[in-house]
Amino acid sequence: LHLGARGVAVEAALADQSLQVLTSEETYTAAPFSAERMFGLLQDALVEARRHGRRVRTSGVMDWAARGHPGAGELPAYESKINLLVRKYGCSLLCIYDISRLSGAQVMDVLSTHPMVIHRGQIRRNPYYDPPRELRQELLIGRDIRRGSRRPPSEEQNPIQ
Repeated sequence: LHLGARGVAVEAALADQSLQVLTSEETYTAAPFSAERMFGLLQDALVEARRHGRRVRTSGVMDWAARGHPGAGELPAYESKINLLVRKYGCSLLCIYDISRLSGAQVMDVLSTHPMVIHRGQIRRNPYYDPPRELRQELLIGRDIRRGSRRPPSEEQNPIQ
């Protein structure tokens, strides 16, 4: 890992689980891909990290989806829904796609679910982003969908900052 060259004590971080490295076989493709199963897996990890006072930064290499893995059709729904977790847990999620392996329709599906993209080495707002339905409702009516109550004005924020 290149983290060691950046001053991260990799072995210690692996031992105390502040760093975890999981394969697609341990996560996305452990069975036919299921948006709900993966959402639950990620949310559980975020809850656990919060309990330990940790902030989560994660990346997912999405090459498995281009190989026609069973359930890959659910990926756009999952990618869209996890944007709710970013807002709730203040985590950083990076989805890595090799777009040369995707069809034009698949590229548009990917773009529609990601508020930010890395283009030519720069992080940019994505003009093709379409927030998940739940997030759109929250923004339009100013309600916190998790509690069903109005948020104080100080909490009214654009989730894509």
